[in-house]
Amino acid sequence: MIAGHYCTANTVNLQDNDGNLVSSKTVYNSTGASGQIFAYAIFDQNELSFSNLAEGQKFEYYVRWTDGGGAISPYTGEELSKAGDFLLWCLESLKIDFDRQAFEAVRPILNEYIFAGYINDPGIKIYEFAQKYIIPFLPVTLSTGASGVYPIIDHRNTERFSSPRASITTDPTFERISPVTPRQSEIINDLVVKYASGFESTTKFNVNVLGGNFGAYESVGGSEFKGTIYIRAKRQTGIETPYEIISPYCILSQQIYGMQSSTVEIDYVHDRDTAIKIGLDIIRRKSLPEKVCTYRAAFSFGYLSVGDVIELTDTDIGLSQAKVQIVGKTYDGASWLYDIMFQENPIDNQRVSQ
Repeated sequence: MIAGHYCTANTVNLQDNDGNLVSSKTVYNSTGASGQIFAYAIFDQNELSFSNLAEGQKFEYYVRWTDGGGAISPYTGEELSKAGDFLLWCLESLKIDFDRQAFEAVRPILNEYIFAGYINDPGIKIYEFAQKYIIPFLPVTLSTGASGVYPIIDHRNTERFSSPRASITTDPTFERISPVTPRQSEIINDLVVKYASGFESTTKFNVNVLGGNFGAYESVGGSEFKGTIYIRAKRQTGIETPYEIISPYCILSQQIYGMQSSTVEIDYVHDRDTAIKIGLDIIRRKSLPEKVCTYRAAFSFGYLSVGDVIELTDTDIGLSQAKVQIVGKTYDGASWLYDIMFQENPIDNQRVSQ
């Protein structure tokens, strides 16, 4: 068995950690006695090793999809790799209440992020897997409302950030009622993104001079990352870094806070464009402090929702037509209370003096 679900792949490669490789084995899909659909491939007994492994070691077997993908997206009929499709599939599998309309609205944004890999832990739950390996790398948080679980998109790296839903100037109908407070303390302005985890590959040679034999085999195992993206303030001289991105947010942040380096490892991303997007999201979010304050708004502002980007002018705190995002909304019986999040930077928002 190579998967506990239907697979779209036609063929796979099979490999063990003793150096044996079997190519282009046909994939079959079937149904077990309990009704569980599964995929499997057939190989001859002499094609992979089952005995004579070094003491203390265990045989390990790997499947590499070479023609087609794994699980199928019920929304597109293609392989289940796009993040928006995956989250929707997770929620439907859990059979919990969720806001389908809200998820459908943001699915195109989340589907720009491509994930791939396999789950080899039968004990991990679907939502636990998503919370650990998928959601932390997406510009989304999940909350609960009247319709169940719903998504809140961080729009700082989307087109919506440049097209605010409303332009508001503070007055008695929209007034700040709290001081500005920081929401995060960690600063990251020099980032290494490691992605495409795979096999550590070592070629070993056996030589028998008297017998005239010469042999070589490949040993595989581990989880070495094959891809690396660098996002920083300036290029490194004398170092070959083909995927090095210079970010204006890194430049600005380092001018204020000095270099603050970090490394992120992404197990289930093998797509370079997705790794770049995740890295840029982290820099956009972490390079400068996030600040939050609360506004009391008249009933007429009730159309605004959590996640909306608005253009706000509040000269008391130096904001003039600044792009900010609503991160909280409550109703106190007389008016709406909105938590507003913003970052002070001249790239997006020019600060004005009082």
